[in-house]
Amino acid sequence: MLYGGGEKRREKRAYIEPYDTGTFLEFALEGEEYRFNLLDTSPGGMGMLVSEKQKDVLKKLNVGDKIRMKYGKPDINSVFFNFRIKHVSRIKRGVFKGHFQVGLSLLMKPE
Repeated sequence: MLYGGGEKRREKRAYIEPYDTGTFLEFALEGEEYRFNLLDTSPGGMGMLVSEKQKDVLKKLNVGDKIRMKYGKPDINSVFFNFRIKHVSRIKRGVFKGHFQVGLSLLMKPE
Protein backbone atom coordinates (compact mmCIF):
# COMPACT_ATOMS: atom_id res chain seq x y z
CA MET A 1 0.00 0.00 0.00
CA LEU A 2 1.40 3.40 -0.98
CA TYR A 3 -0.60 5.52 1.46
CA GLY A 4 -1.29 5.31 5.17
CA GLY A 5 -4.53 3.89 6.51
CA GLY A 6 -6.72 1.05 5.27
CA GLU A 7 -7.58 0.47 1.63
CA LYS A 8 -11.09 1.88 0.97
CA ARG A 9 -11.22 2.02 -2.82
CA ARG A 10 -13.85 0.12 -4.76
CA GLU A 11 -11.80 -0.12 -7.93
CA LYS A 12 -8.12 -0.55 -8.62
CA ARG A 13 -6.11 2.62 -9.28
CA ALA A 14 -3.78 3.07 -12.23
CA TYR A 15 -0.54 4.65 -11.05
CA ILE A 16 0.83 7.53 -13.13
CA GLU A 17 4.37 8.82 -12.74
CA PRO A 18 3.48 12.53 -12.54
CA TYR A 19 6.89 14.01 -13.24
CA ASP A 20 7.28 11.91 -16.37
CA THR A 21 3.87 12.34 -18.00
CA GLY A 22 3.26 16.05 -17.47
CA THR A 23 -0.39 15.34 -16.61
CA PHE A 24 -1.84 18.01 -14.32
CA LEU A 25 -4.94 19.37 -12.64
CA GLU A 26 -5.38 23.15 -12.58
CA PHE A 27 -7.93 25.29 -10.73
CA ALA A 28 -8.51 28.68 -9.12
CA LEU A 29 -9.41 29.31 -5.47
CA GLU A 30 -9.87 32.63 -3.74
CA GLY A 31 -8.33 34.48 -6.68
CA GLU A 32 -5.22 32.29 -6.88
CA GLU A 33 -4.32 29.82 -9.65
CA TYR A 34 -3.02 26.36 -8.70
CA ARG A 35 -1.51 23.55 -10.75
CA PHE A 36 -0.71 20.09 -9.39
CA ASN A 37 0.56 16.86 -10.90
CA LEU A 38 -1.76 13.90 -11.20
CA LEU A 39 -0.83 10.95 -8.99
CA ASP A 40 -3.31 8.27 -10.05
CA THR A 41 -6.61 7.64 -11.79
CA SER A 42 -9.56 5.28 -11.58
CA PRO A 43 -12.85 5.02 -13.47
CA GLY A 44 -14.52 7.30 -10.89
CA GLY A 45 -11.84 9.77 -9.90
CA MET A 46 -8.27 10.96 -9.65
CA GLY A 47 -5.59 11.55 -7.06
CA MET A 48 -3.82 14.91 -7.04
CA LEU A 49 -0.26 15.17 -5.69
CA VAL A 50 0.43 18.14 -3.38
CA SER A 51 4.04 18.58 -2.35
CA GLU A 52 5.13 19.59 1.14
CA LYS A 53 6.08 23.02 -0.28
CA GLN A 54 2.57 23.51 -1.71
CA LYS A 55 0.61 22.30 1.33
CA ASP A 56 -0.84 25.75 2.17
CA VAL A 57 -3.53 25.10 -0.45
CA LEU A 58 -4.83 22.27 1.75
CA LYS A 59 -6.21 24.91 4.17
CA LYS A 60 -8.58 25.91 1.35
CA LEU A 61 -9.67 22.39 0.37
CA ASN A 62 -12.20 20.56 2.55
CA VAL A 63 -13.53 17.03 2.25
CA GLY A 64 -16.94 17.27 0.57
CA ASP A 65 -16.18 20.47 -1.36
CA LYS A 66 -17.05 20.54 -5.05
CA ILE A 67 -14.43 21.98 -7.37
CA ARG A 68 -14.04 22.45 -11.13
CA MET A 69 -10.59 21.56 -12.45
CA LYS A 70 -8.85 21.61 -15.79
CA TYR A 71 -7.22 18.28 -16.68
CA GLY A 72 -4.31 18.68 -19.05
CA LYS A 73 -1.45 16.84 -20.64
CA PRO A 74 1.20 18.12 -23.06
CA ASP A 75 -0.06 16.08 -26.01
CA ILE A 76 -3.84 16.62 -25.62
CA ASN A 77 -6.26 19.52 -25.35
CA SER A 78 -7.32 20.40 -21.82
CA VAL A 79 -10.77 19.40 -20.59
CA PHE A 80 -12.73 20.47 -17.50
CA PHE A 81 -14.12 18.09 -14.87
CA ASN A 82 -16.20 18.64 -11.74
CA PHE A 83 -14.95 16.80 -8.66
CA ARG A 84 -15.84 16.31 -5.03
CA ILE A 85 -12.94 16.15 -2.59
CA LYS A 86 -13.06 12.72 -0.96
CA HIS A 87 -9.96 12.78 1.24
CA VAL A 88 -6.67 14.50 1.94
CA SER A 89 -3.98 12.05 3.04
CA ARG A 90 -0.31 12.41 3.87
CA ILE A 91 1.75 9.89 1.91
CA LYS A 92 3.74 7.87 4.43
CA ARG A 93 5.95 5.73 2.21
CA GLY A 94 7.64 5.59 -1.14
CA VAL A 95 9.04 8.20 -3.46
CA PHE A 96 6.39 10.78 -2.46
CA LYS A 97 6.76 10.33 1.31
CA GLY A 98 5.82 13.56 3.11
CA HIS A 99 3.68 14.83 0.25
CA PHE A 100 -0.13 14.71 0.21
CA GLN A 101 -2.71 13.03 -1.96
CA VAL A 102 -6.05 14.74 -2.53
CA GLY A 103 -8.59 12.13 -3.59
CA LEU A 104 -11.13 13.45 -6.09
CA SER A 105 -14.41 11.79 -7.08
CA LEU A 106 -15.70 12.62 -10.57
CA LEU A 107 -19.14 14.25 -10.46
CA MET A 108 -20.07 14.53 -14.13
CA LYS A 109 -18.80 13.98 -17.66
CA PRO A 110 -16.22 16.40 -19.06
CA GLU A 111 -17.38 19.49 -20.94
